[in-house]
Amino acid sequence: MISSMVFLLVVLAMDPACGFLSPMARPTTPLSLHVSTAPADDKSVSITTKEPFGFRTKRILDKIGADADASGGAGSSISFTTLEAIDRAWEAVKTGRASGEAPTFVRETDVPLSTSPKFDVIVAGGTLGIFMATALQRKGFRVCVVERGPLRGRTQEWNISRKEMMELVEEGVLSKEDVEDAIGIDFNPIRVGFVGEKNEPYTLWTQDVLHLGVSPSVLLARAQSRFLAAGGVVHENTPIQGIRIAPNGAAVEVKSTEMMGGEELTGRLVIDCMGNQSPISRQARAGQQPDGICIVVGTCASGFDPARNTYADLLYSNTPTMDKGVSQVHWFWEAFPASSGPGDRTTYLFMYCDAKPERPSILECFEDYWDLMPQYQNLSSLDALTFKRAVCNFFPTYKDSPLRTDFPRLCAIGDASGIQSPLSFGGFGSLSRHLGRLTTAFSDALATDSLSKEELGLINAYQPSLSVTWMFQRTMSVPVGAKPRPDFINRSLINNFKSMEKLGDPVLKPFLQDVVQAGPLFSAMAGIARQDFFNTPTVLWHVGADAFFGWFRHFFMLCVYTLLYRATKQTKGTEALPPKIRYRWDRRVENWEFGSGLDYRL
Repeated sequence: MISSMVFLLVVLAMDPACGFLSPMARPTTPLSLHVSTAPADDKSVSITTKEPFGFRTKRILDKIGADADASGGAGSSISFTTLEAIDRAWEAVKTGRASGEAPTFVRETDVPLSTSPKFDVIVAGGTLGIFMATALQRKGFRVCVVERGPLRGRTQEWNISRKEMMELVEEGVLSKEDVEDAIGIDFNPIRVGFVGEKNEPYTLWTQDVLHLGVSPSVLLARAQSRFLAAGGVVHENTPIQGIRIAPNGAAVEVKSTEMMGGEELTGRLVIDCMGNQSPISRQARAGQQPDGICIVVGTCASGFDPARNTYADLLYSNTPTMDKGVSQVHWFWEAFPASSGPGDRTTYLFMYCDAKPERPSILECFEDYWDLMPQYQNLSSLDALTFKRAVCNFFPTYKDSPLRTDFPRLCAIGDASGIQSPLSFGGFGSLSRHLGRLTTAFSDALATDSLSKEELGLINAYQPSLSVTWMFQRTMSVPVGAKPRPDFINRSLINNFKSMEKLGDPVLKPFLQDVVQAGPLFSAMAGIARQDFFNTPTVLWHVGADAFFGWFRHFFMLCVYTLLYRATKQTKGTEALPPKIRYRWDRRVENWEFGSGLDYRL
């Protein structure tokens, strides 16, 4: 018993990296092959600025806006005013004001709709929803997309792998020609790296992970074209005011600039694809504060050395944990070459944390970004760069994810459902991974009229492969008041990736693409046990006993789901079962498949 518990503790040393980042809508910038480090005797990082606090950020963002106006381009950059608005929203989350009284956005009534629903499916939110809508429209369903603004993609590129893009082709959402036209840049290799004890760098190189920069505007335009050609309906500049669930359908209350008053769109099923700030999700999570946060700031800039701007950073940390007021933060970098020029690159600085009031503001994070960028990119100063766009946001995550519906005829996907990993920036890659499963599930639900709360809840059921990543997020963050060794997080990550590197792509690639499987996880645990066993007590102390035993339960269920899927995968779609029972059974088999990570193929 003792030996088995000791063995299980070992996993914590590798937790940080498991299934790092889902490809999602992301921009692009530079980086150099040079690894810069602090002096060997430095155990902390002190950040100072010469300008008054916040002035530098405002100056740079104002300059980006002025340059965009002068060139006549709209761009996709945030303004300083937008940053302040995001900071106010973040402050509301930290103080609990955002988790106050729930909006009454969805209501259920016993009064039937006066007429039969006009659509089979209404997709709320078109930026990612257009992909889901196109897949269902091409299956023969009547689908309507409602988008509060214009349905168009941003300028900033999304980074994703070619394999994940092919998921959209397989579902008929895009053609191969569409995908090729959307690809702005294809780059390799991909770096994972950390600076550990005594400032010794560790670097791992891999291939074909988030190695494409694709144009969101091209992707959305092509998907929308196929959607409309198949008979779909799009309502742009049409905010949704509320949803009424009736026994025979759902009425979506909308208002657009083209309408003098309100109007109702009716459908058999409503799919929420309005992101993590969806009013439907906020209603379902009323009074609940996020369990985790990923804060991201970044820019796309020109001025990098084209000879070195040929690879990407998937996960990189060259600084130790640092003090930030009464809390501590640990910064990570992500960077990609951009298609706008050979010296253009997108860089992101991000951190994982909870939503405690002591956490830094988004503006503070941007100030750190400017200070740390020259060391990271081996620049003499920021003056060497011309900033084209800036981005920032915070991404809340919840342990009780994916979010199951509280109403019949309503189901969330993408960020609105929380199906993405707590380590993820967002949902494009997650949506591409689940698109085939969701298309089949919604098609079956509509065909068999399986639209009750319980039946739709099977689509977003518990997935241990998602829940097990919470330990990784905890290990890569620093609780308020904790004082770990400055090199603790990087040391744990180095141990983890050294173990996976020895085991090869069958173990490494799923982790890097945000997929956790029982076999690779077990193999990595064994490797860490041999490599740095004495670091595990420190990891356990860092994450806490409650988090560890919660993780162990999810790991046990990961193994159970693996066995269940291997035993039942041939039974999916059997005609021997009545339609409604077959619907339920197929959803369970799919959930065992995705919940075990066995949907992933090298």
